[in-house]
Amino acid sequence: MTIIIVISGVPGVGKSIIATKLAEKLKAKVINLSKFIIDNKLYVSYDDNRKTYIIDEEKTIAKIREFIEDYKDEYLIIEGHYGEIVPKEYINLFFVLRLHPLVLYERLKKRKWNEKKIKENVAAEILGVPTANAISVLGEHRICEINVTNMNLDNVVNRILEIIKHGRCEKKEFIDWTTIIDFKLLEKFLI
Repeated sequence: MTIIIVISGVPGVGKSIIATKLAEKLKAKVINLSKFIIDNKLYVSYDDNRKTYIIDEEKTIAKIREFIEDYKDEYLIIEGHYGEIVPKEYINLFFVLRLHPLVLYERLKKRKWNEKKIKENVAAEILGVPTANAISVLGEHRICEINVTNMNLDNVVNRILEIIKHGRCEKKEFIDWTTIIDFKLLEKFLI
């Protein structure tokens, strides 16, 4: 039976690079959800304002299900900022990578994203939207949040490998940036 690992989080937290390094260690395949959706034309339109595709959730879920059913290796890593779309009955562990909002802001600025899109994604990080979405689908028991802010790539991957070895998060760590960051700074992104 294949062990399905989902790596989620807002854009810019390091999902792709962490998934790739983890896949090397586990000898696993990585599915990048955005690429998977575009390659399989699982979208209904393109939003020019937000510079993103609007996915067809039903078709996407069906295609992911089909892919997983045909997959035969020990591990499969699925990464993307809407990882909760993976049918829950297949998910063994769901990791949400979290990054300090100010660090995230700088990363997205370096990508030359427009200010509106940056603020939207930083606000999603502050509010823990990927975690909330995952919990609404899976419940808390299979979700592991990891604060990657001061961790290097190897440390994050090793932490994930340790959790995989145990089959669950030993210690739940749900991050609340609103208790750590000054409210005046939060206002910049939330209002």
